[in-house]
Amino acid sequence: MSTPEIPVRRMPFAVPDAAGFHPLYIAGHPAASYRMTGLGLYVALLEPFIVKSVRRVLDRINDPDLKEAADCFCRQEAQHYQQHERFNALIFAQGYPGL
Repeated sequence: MSTPEIPVRRMPFAVPDAAGFHPLYIAGHPAASYRMTGLGLYVALLEPFIVKSVRRVLDRINDPDLKEAADCFCRQEAQHYQQHERFNALIFAQGYPGL
């Protein structure tokens, strides 16, 4: 059985500068905005951990299709991480105490 292909996508999301960003970015839903922000802050810590964990066992994967899929997964997660970091920089720039 062949492993499904995982595309490694570059995600050039338009990110405003800190002055043009409002932390309540989901119109009419401040709780949802903060919930998504909290998730983004967390995921930016989780994704590098997942990538490092998978990369540590790549040499133990014998199936070439699975090995390629795991490598693509790591590269895709690295792309996600970069986007979360760009967004989180906007959050940090808002001056929230404790961040």
